[in-house]
Amino acid sequence: MGIFKKKGVKLGIIVVMAIVVVTGVIVFARNKLSNDYVQADRKRESSIVLKKMDLTKSISATGTVKSGSTKTVSAQLNGIEVKKVNVSAGDNVKEGDKLLEFNTDDLEEVLKEAKENLSDAKKDYKSSVSSAQSKLDDARSTYNSEKKSLEKKVSDIKKSLEDIKKKIKELKKDIADAENGEEKMAFEEELSRAEESKKSLQNEYETAKNNKKNTNKQNQSGIDNASESLKTAKSNGKKSIKEARKQVKEAKGQLANCKVTATASGIVTAVYVEAGDNYNGGSIVQIDNTSSFKVTASVDEYDISSISKWQKAVVLTAATDEDGLEGKVTFVAPSTVSTGVAETGSMRSGSSSDGYEIEITLDKKDDRLRMGMTARCSIILEEAEDVYAVPYDAVHENKDGKSVIYVEDMGQAGEVQEKAGQREIEVTKGMESDYYVEISGNGLSEGLRVIIPTDSDVSSGNEDKEQEKENTGIPGMGGGMPGGNMQGGGPFGGRGSKGGFNQ
Repeated sequence: MGIFKKKGVKLGIIVVMAIVVVTGVIVFARNKLSNDYVQADRKRESSIVLKKMDLTKSISATGTVKSGSTKTVSAQLNGIEVKKVNVSAGDNVKEGDKLLEFNTDDLEEVLKEAKENLSDAKKDYKSSVSSAQSKLDDARSTYNSEKKSLEKKVSDIKKSLEDIKKKIKELKKDIADAENGEEKMAFEEELSRAEESKKSLQNEYETAKNNKKNTNKQNQSGIDNASESLKTAKSNGKKSIKEARKQVKEAKGQLANCKVTATASGIVTAVYVEAGDNYNGGSIVQIDNTSSFKVTASVDEYDISSISKWQKAVVLTAATDEDGLEGKVTFVAPSTVSTGVAETGSMRSGSSSDGYEIEITLDKKDDRLRMGMTARCSIILEEAEDVYAVPYDAVHENKDGKSVIYVEDMGQAGEVQEKAGQREIEVTKGMESDYYVEISGNGLSEGLRVIIPTDSDVSSGNEDKEQEKENTGIPGMGGGMPGGNMQGGGPFGGRGSKGGFNQ
């Protein structure tokens, strides 16, 4: 029994070993077959034909097509009924076209009353000024008349006083020359009466002078008061007329504001009111000028510092197929928040927290474009035309620290072979895209087959890079091997910023 057990154990071991050997052979065969296919596949991709191409280094972003400018029409009115709206969204309008009508009955009545008030103000002004002027004229006339009369009275009394003084002087002489006492007494009695008259005239003269002075002063005050009244009448009248004219102007202005017309030619993209509404200010119609277009896009914070105004850009849309539309960067947001009012007068919203807003204005109009279309944007950072370029992996560093490429040796006479079937050419690297690098140097010519490293020639790091290329496609400028309309770096192979196209 023990013998059978031992034999059974040995037999089991032999069977297991046989299975292991067979499995190993199968695995080895499969691996060899797989490696042969991989190697064969890699050998088919292990070299490229060197040719000249255009390289472009750019930043990609996704954007939205918008009109070249947007105008929002409004009116400076409050509490007025919308009578009729003449346009609808999608209508084409020309500058000056009438967009809507308001019910202006109340405003016309206000204008009528304002004009009547102005007419009344003018009449009141004329009447009050005329009355004040008449009183002033009367005051001046009274002053002049009474002044003249009083001056005459004073003058007459003064003359009488001078006459009596002269007579007194004569009487005194007569008394001195009298021949007898009776004659002398008669002269003395007459002198006494003259002295009394003189005294009376003296008092009367002083009274007349004071009366003249006081009357002239009083009459002058009357003139001053009348003159002030005239000034007041004129001032108040002018103020009333000015206020009335202001009311007329405001009423006319309100009626003028009711004439709402298109401020620019374009397409009506929004109508915010309808017939019967009570308008209290705000937007009425939005008009977009589609004679030109722009694209707004969001750029990642890692790329925004590389973008500035007036940089060249290329835009693709589904509607324009592969036709690249050229434009220029005309706005770069300084931050990720709202950036204020644009030159068109409409609010320009800033970028979201995911990126910075940029604006690209297209150089030419394209009738295939429509507002709201998704656009693939490429902002050109650097360009090189008609240069030799190869993938990064094709450029190596030799033992002397110099950049070189390896090309298939066709066996020309006099050429030194660094490896079997290969020769080394020293190159100088120039502009770099995300996949290609510009090279220059002696010995370069179109048609050379440049060696691209395979599994046996590259490190594990390069293997990872090769595997990444196989999985994701070639990124960066000229996102593929040379060929096609965009060989070597059409703008849409560039590195994609957040939201960019990586198809």
